This record gives sequence, C-alpha cells and structure tokens, in this order.
Amino acid sequence: NSNVSRPKKEGATVADISAGRLILLLKIALFKVIKITNASDLGKHVVVQGGTFYNDAVLRSFEKISGCRAVRPDIAGIMGRFRCSTW
Repeated sequence: NSNVSRPKKEGATVADISAGRLILLLKIALFKVIKITNASDLGKHVVVQGGTFYNDAVLRSFEKISGCRAVRPDIAGIMGRFRCSTW
C-alpha cells in the first residue's frame, strides 16, 4: 500500500504507477526467474504465449525491456495448452 500511496502523493498518476509496477514485474521475471543476464540474450524476435500477453500493456512493456519485437499469435492464450496436448 505504501508503494502506491507515496508516489500518488508526489503527483504520479495511476497509469504511471501501473506502468512502473508492470515493468518491475517483467524485469523480475526475465532477470531473476528466467535468469537471463542481458535482454539481448532473447534475440531480436520473440514469439510470446499465454493469456497475459493478450494485454497490450504487457506486450509493449516486454518489448521495451527486452529491446526486441514480440510476436503475439492470435492463439497466444491457448498455445501452451495446444503444445502440451499434442505430445
């Protein structure tokens, strides 16, 4: 709660706070969970999957952090399930 209250008092908009939190979450996923050392390790073009990437803000933030072009197929939300069901 204090992570949101203080920036609001300092004049940050809800959009700015949301964007900052989203970028932080993506950085944690890439650098702490996946453990890449540099965003360029991903390559120049990445195909994303999962329902989370239906959100344009997530897709654009991912592109901004990674410095690559992210391709989101129309079936991004079911690709993991589709891939697993074909095994």
